Amino acid sequence: MFRVVVTSSDGQRVAVTVQVDTHRKVPSAAAMNDLADRLRIPRGSIDDVLADWTPERLTQHLSSMTKAELWSRAPKTKGTPKLRIACLTKRAAASKYTFYEPFANKEACACAAYRFTEVIRRLQRAPWSDPCPAPAGR
Repeated sequence: MFRVVVTSSDGQRVAVTVQVDTHRKVPSAAAMNDLADRLRIPRGSIDDVLADWTPERLTQHLSSMTKAELWSRAPKTKGTPKLRIACLTKRAAASKYTFYEPFANKEACACAAYRFTEVIRRLQRAPWSDPCPAPAGR
């Protein structure tokens, strides 16, 4: 793992963390996609970038973005890689049918999940210290 520290286009010093798997002779497609995402490079061109770019070129590329762009998780991938509906339904002891039943389709489910995360973020910024205190006696 290493950090590339740059001055963003809006004048802020920002560190971009990059993790490289050195345990394999040939990196997996997922590892290459993650590297491209972290470096804010189109996934299809990561091989060319790794072959041709110098550290100075990478710094120049990252410096052309704002702090907010650099701190975001780069080009969004389909879904959340480590979260699966099967994990949620197993933990909730419910079937996939039961999980999707309240929603018109998978897009409606995704929109509800997004709204839920926004509510959680607002709660985390609320003025109280513990929005959900443990019940008495625990």
